[in-house]
Amino acid sequence: MRDPNVSTPLPLTGGRRTALAIGVPVSLALIAWGAFNVIALLSADSFQIHQSVAAAGGQVSVSVDTGNLSLEPAAGDQVALTGVAHYGLVRPTVDVTSSGAGVSITAHCAPFLVDECDVDLTVAVPAGIAVTASTDSGDITASNLGNLTLQADSGNLQVNGGSGLLHLSTDSGQITGVAMGASDVNASADSGDISLDFGHAPADVLVQDDSGDVTVTVPSGGPAYAVTAHSNSGSTSIEVPTDPTSTHDISISVDSGNAVVDPRD
Repeated sequence: MRDPNVSTPLPLTGGRRTALAIGVPVSLALIAWGAFNVIALLSADSFQIHQSVAAAGGQVSVSVDTGNLSLEPAAGDQVALTGVAHYGLVRPTVDVTSSGAGVSITAHCAPFLVDECDVDLTVAVPAGIAVTASTDSGDITASNLGNLTLQADSGNLQVNGGSGLLHLSTDSGQITGVAMGASDVNASADSGDISLDFGHAPADVLVQDDSGDVTVTVPSGGPAYAVTAHSNSGSTSIEVPTDPTSTHDISISVDSGNAVVDPRD
């Protein structure tokens, strides 16, 4: 006779087999991932970055996986790199190479460990050198430089002063220009506001924003502008002198957000 105090195991039905087949590996994976994160936190470390190389090829290219990037003028003819890297288990790499095509700087975090890794860099660039820079996750700030091509997957872009040709794009983040002297600017954002303030009258401004407000500010008392501003879902405001035949062009296209062209105070 069966002892009433002893429970009978539940039959292993097909549903229970499926639940075990899925649940056990998932549980083990979560436990392993939690342990991995604890180890990474306990292993946290950092190192300083100091390096310089002679400018070459008239071009500097900077690529950062995760971290903030600052670009500034150099006092001499060297491309100077300073910064700090923070990491968990795997030390990130910072590579600097120079060739006839230019100087290449790459800050790379190990795959799948980006939450425990970031490299914040400041790159000083000699006069007359064009810069192409990108981050996967992090802000880029450029001050008083010439031709720039800046791209952030997730992060803000800011340009202070400077001159030349600017190409600015971000998937998710704001684009800000302060007292810019650039003649030609092409700025685009998938999601984020764009604010471009010009210290000198620009020749050609093209702005596209899928979701965000766009504001372009130009010097008071300057030339008239050939302005085209359109928003599919938002308002437009143009408060500067306009002339469709002007050689100073401003074109703004917004899917969702406001488009504004104002004079500087």
